[in-house]
This record gives sequence, structure tokens and C-alpha cells, in this order.
Amino acid sequence: SCRESVGLADPTGVGARHTRLLRQFAAAPALTVGRASAAGVSAVWFVVMARHLPLGEMGAVTLLLALHAIASVLCDGGQSLLLADTLARHGASGRAAFRVVARRRVGLSLLGSLFVAAAFSAVSRPLVLPLAWFAASLVATSVYTTAAVVLRDRGLAWVEAANEPLSRVIVLGLGSWLLARGGGVSQVAAAYATGDICSALGLGLVASRAVRADTAALPHDAAGWRRASALGFAAGLALIYYRVDTWLVAALLTGTEVARYATAYRVFEVLGLPAGAVASMTVPWVRKLPDELGRARLARLTAAAIVVSALLAVVGLVTAPWLIRILFGAGYRASVTPLRLLLAGLPATAAATVLLPYVVVKRPSLVVGLYWGLLAANVGLNLILLPVAGIAGAAVATGLCQVVAAWVLARCRRRA
Repeated sequence: SCRESVGLADPTGVGARHTRLLRQFAAAPALTVGRASAAGVSAVWFVVMARHLPLGEMGAVTLLLALHAIASVLCDGGQSLLLADTLARHGASGRAAFRVVARRRVGLSLLGSLFVAAAFSAVSRPLVLPLAWFAASLVATSVYTTAAVVLRDRGLAWVEAANEPLSRVIVLGLGSWLLARGGGVSQVAAAYATGDICSALGLGLVASRAVRADTAALPHDAAGWRRASALGFAAGLALIYYRVDTWLVAALLTGTEVARYATAYRVFEVLGLPAGAVASMTVPWVRKLPDELGRARLARLTAAAIVVSALLAVVGLVTAPWLIRILFGAGYRASVTPLRLLLAGLPATAAATVLLPYVVVKRPSLVVGLYWGLLAANVGLNLILLPVAGIAGAAVATGLCQVVAAWVLARCRRRA
């Protein structure tokens, strides 16, 4: 061919890999925009729920969402991180890796639905139909989040970015219609499950097509349970640490206080979206490089996330009273103080969020030790502060622990 005659042939596929890498670098802005749009739609949906549901029912919904988030990571079992690492190092085995991980995660999610039911029923009146809907949502989540890992590796993160707001629009539209017709917690749960099922069908199909040409077998133990369990235990502990405060508020205070704390935490999470988008691409970006270059790139990504999060925190601190009153109403006025306390720790949270995926892959046992300690500290601080300071105490406990997490993970980055 003409390319071969002038020495431009690319028999090693380096050009294709460079193209994929460029697409991966474009993924973070796309995911940030997609997740920010989805967060905007979710914020509208949260306001709709807060306006239509009594505070007690709103507390039940937010508790179910927190337990769903915990179960999603526990049922992942480290498989998503393992899939991202396998695709980065053994891309030709993409189809086999995707199928293996998807099957495992669906099976684990069925077990996770039992965890959600038990944890919810321990602190609240059992709600059979909402728990069934959230079980379906958990299975669908395991499928579409596995597919999203493949899409990020293949430079197709824009599909995930487009799906984020679209799925939330489905939840908002269906949920608003059901609530307007007098629906309650069961109808809210049905709306969430419908959005997740649509995401599973759409992203699963695109991911399957993206890896259909990758026919190589998986290298021995590339996706082994032993390595996955170490990654999963580390990531699961981290997520329990992040969500345990909501469960403790439900156990020690009231459903009304759960709703108010969850409202503050939701705004806090929205402002942390840029760091989350960068974190989702950390493994594909960094693991393809030699260790020294990878650590340097990770340091730059972390610094950028800290700066952006600090600016967003300042905006949130200033506008918190107006934001809560306008969006959620006078009944949520008590959410302002915990929101401000959470925002004070947003830069530390951003740093920990970006650093965690890399350190989990490189040194899962260290992350397990770190988050065992942070979980114990978080629970201990909440047990002390919740009876004294209410939901503001939960925010203080989270902020202090996040500073420690960011500092330890930053030191681990240098040694990983």
C-alpha cells in the first residue's frame, strides 16, 4: 500500500492505541458534563420527591438509596476495577473479560438485594414492594456499570455521558407522573428501577458491540476471584465508610433527620462530580504508563480536582441558605449547617476520590487497613456527636475522616 511504501504502516497498532488514548482524555470533560447534567435532573427529581412525600417517607427513600449505593459496591466484589485493569493491560481479551465480569456481578447483586432488605428492616418498617423494585435496580446497575467500564476503555465514554442525563430524565418523568397520581415510596422505587433497566439494556448492547472483535482468551488469573476479592473488599469498605453515616442517622435519630441530612449530602455530592468524573478514568489513564510517569500524572489530576473543588466549595458555602430554601423549602432549613460543614471538606474529598482507584489497584491490602480505621473512626465520631449535635455532628465526622483519608492516600500514591 501507499502507507507501507513510505514507511507509514502501523503493524503494531500503536496508532490505534494513541487514538484510543486521545479519546480517553476527552472522556473526563464529557463525563463531567454528562454527570453534571444528570445531577441537575436528579436535583429536580429530589426536589419533586421532597415536595410530594412526607418527611418520614422521604427519609425511607434516602435510606434505601444509601443502602443501594453500599450494596452496589459490595456486589461489585472488585470486578469493575479488575475489568478496567484487565482491559488496560490485555485489551484483546475484552469480550471474554466483559462476559465473565458481567455474569459474576449479576449473581452477586442478587445476594446484595438480601443485604439491602436486612439493613433497611433493621432500622425501619419493612417495605416489601419498594425493596423488590430496588432489587431489580441493583441487578440492572451491575450490568450497566460493567458496560460503562468497557466504554471508557474503548474511547466511548460519550455514550455513558449521554446515558447519564437520559436515564435520570426517565426517572424524573415517570416518577413525577406517579407522584402526581398519589404515589409513594413504592412508585419512587419503580421509577428508579425503570431508569436503571433502560441503562442496562442500552449500555450493555453498545459495550457488547465494542468488544465483539476481541476474541483472545483471558490470560491465566487475569480476572481471578482472589485478586478481585481483594480489590472488592477494599472498595467495599471505602463505600461503607462513605455511607454509614446515613444509616447511623436513621438508627439514632429519626426519618425526618435522615431526609434533612441526605439533602445536604446530595448537594455536597453534586459539587463533587468533577472529581468523580476524573476518578472514573484514573485507571485507564494511569495504568498504561510506567509507574513513575503514572504517579506524576495522578498527582496533576489530583491537584486539578482539588482546585476545582475548592472553588465549588466556596460557591456552595456562600449560597447554601438560599439554595436549600429555594429548592427544598422551609422544612429543610436545618440542612444548611451540615451542608456547610461537608463543603469545608470538599477539597479533601476530591483528593481522596481521585487517588482511591489507583491505590486500590496497586495496594488493596493497604486500602483495606486504611478504611477499616476510617470506618471505625467515622462510626465512633458519629456515636459521640449525633446525640449531641444532631446531623451537624455527622457532617463533622465525615469532614475530619476525609482529611485523614486524603493525606494517607497521597502518601500511598508516592510509594505505590
